Amino acid sequence: MFRLLPRGLPKDPEYPTDLQSLGYFINDEDEIRNIENPKYYFKYFINRNDRFNERQRESMN
Repeated sequence: MFRLLPRGLPKDPEYPTDLQSLGYFINDEDEIRNIENPKYYFKYFINRNDRFNERQRESMN
């Protein structure tokens, strides 16, 4: 049986902790939108790795 040791895991990604640095803003309707193209909402899945997605969402809190 195989097991994954902690040293074999990729390092957790670091994301900025404010919306503007992440590339988002909150519009008048309280929706999180992309700064570069306001018609796009918050990108919930940025990577196939669940930990990357979770860390991005946590950085917004």
